[in-house]
Amino acid sequence: MDDDLEQLSRTQLAEEVRRLRAGIRDHRDSSGHALCWHHPALWNLLPERTSARIEVPEWPQFLRGCIRYRQSLDAQQPRAPRTREESSDADVGAAAAGTAGAGSAGGDRSPRHAESATDAATTASAAGAMRQLLANIDVPALQPAERFYCTALGLHPGRRFGNSGVELLGANVTVFLLVKPAGSAAVPGTELVRDYHRHWTPVHLDLLVEDVDAAVERAVAAGARVEQPATTHAWGRIAMLADPFGHGLCLLRLLGRGYDAMADG
Repeated sequence: MDDDLEQLSRTQLAEEVRRLRAGIRDHRDSSGHALCWHHPALWNLLPERTSARIEVPEWPQFLRGCIRYRQSLDAQQPRAPRTREESSDADVGAAAAGTAGAGSAGGDRSPRHAESATDAATTASAAGAMRQLLANIDVPALQPAERFYCTALGLHPGRRFGNSGVELLGANVTVFLLVKPAGSAAVPGTELVRDYHRHWTPVHLDLLVEDVDAAVERAVAAGARVEQPATTHAWGRIAMLADPFGHGLCLLRLLGRGYDAMADG
């Protein structure tokens, strides 16, 4: 299953470790409904040792969250097998194994379902509501595009679709690179054609990174072009770039209160 690790360079392995640590930290630093299980065994894989600061939902709010989460599974995985097997203390204990290690919160094993999943469940239960977001990026050729997005952003290939596309994994949104030749029809019923010179589009990618300046350097080395150097604002730090195929993208890191610093409601 992990044979791909043998093919990675030291630099790529270090990037993989950083990405895994970032995911674990996101899990560890969640609270309330934003965490499914209290899981010190997972958190103790990190080099730093911190005491978890968590909030436990009251029973009514917790149960409502459980119901919405379960409803979301019907929408997202309607064909998955169902089971009537009851959960047990052993199931909970396995998820919370290792609580004696530094970083545990006194053995608290309260399950807390993800707030984002429960919010999505409320809308996903309605017919026709969006269930998942995918990012499709048109490119003129597959190999250089895959090389750029994997090298610049730390993504890695998943499923391949012959010479017509590839799935890229490693972000919280799945990215698909789709080969669409330059000059091919862009919009049915119009004369618009695809053009991979720098172009404007009302939709672009904002990519959250730990270090904007390091991310810019990495992207430029892979072939990106800086259009606006990194600047710092009340909500975060951002740099604007273009990939080698004319698509704009932003590298940013939220600081302090993030977008809450600009929100007026």
